Amino acid sequence: MRWNDGAHYNRRKEFEGVLGRNLEEIARSKDKIRELELDNEALANQNEEMRQISLDGYQIARNVQNLNCEREKLSVDLADKTSMIKKLLDENEKLSFRLRAA
Repeated sequence: MRWNDGAHYNRRKEFEGVLGRNLEEIARSKDKIRELELDNEALANQNEEMRQISLDGYQIARNVQNLNCEREKLSVDLADKTSMIKKLLDENEKLSFRLRAA
C-alpha cells in the first residue's frame, strides 16, 4: 500500500511538473502574442501613414500636371499677346510716319 501511495505521489508530482511547464509555455505564448499584436498595430499605423503619403504624392503630381497645362496655356496666350503688341507697335510706327509726312 505504501509503495502504491509513493508511486501515486511520484506520478502526481510528475503531472504537476508537466502542468507547470505547460502553464509556463502558455504564459510565454501569451507574451509572444501580445508582442506580435503590438508589432501588428505599429505596422498598421505605418501602413496608414504610407498610404496617406502616397495619396498626397498622387495629389501633388496631379496639381503639378494641372499647373503645367495652365502654364502652357498662359505661354500660348503670352505669345499671342506679344504678337498682337508687335503688330500694334508696327501699326503705331506706320501711323506716326504718315502723321509726320502729312
